[in-house]
Formats: sequence, C-alpha cells, structure tokens
Amino acid sequence: MIGVRDSARELPLEIGIDEAALVRTIEQAIASGGVVSLTDVKGDRVLVPAAAIAYVQIARKSDRRVGFAVS
Repeated sequence: MIGVRDSARELPLEIGIDEAALVRTIEQAIASGGVVSLTDVKGDRVLVPAAAIAYVQIARKSDRRVGFAVS
C-alpha cells in the first residue's frame, strides 16, 4: 500500500515482485527525484511521483484460510 501526500486514499497494490526489489525501486526513484512505476498482478500500471510518496506499507503474504477452525 502506498500513501500519497495530500490524498485521503492509499493505493492498494498486489505486485509480483519480492520485497527487496520493491524497496530498491522506491529508493532509486526517491534518490533520483523520479517516478515510481509499478505493475500489479492484474497488469495495471501505477505511476507515482517519488516526491508525493508519504509512506509504503509492505504486508507479508498470508495463507488464505477457508472453513471453520476446530478448537
């Protein structure tokens, strides 16, 4: 999830790259003052000016559980 400055909404993204690659991409864009370009698993592309990024939340992928738990 990417928080954008002066925006009430975050950009929720499910992307197909690992955490280290994501961090490198964002760090490089911030260092160069460029744009972060990410493509989600559906093929949609998001471009965010690095200067507009307020925060990035990286969530670990969790197993989806279906059904009922037995105690």
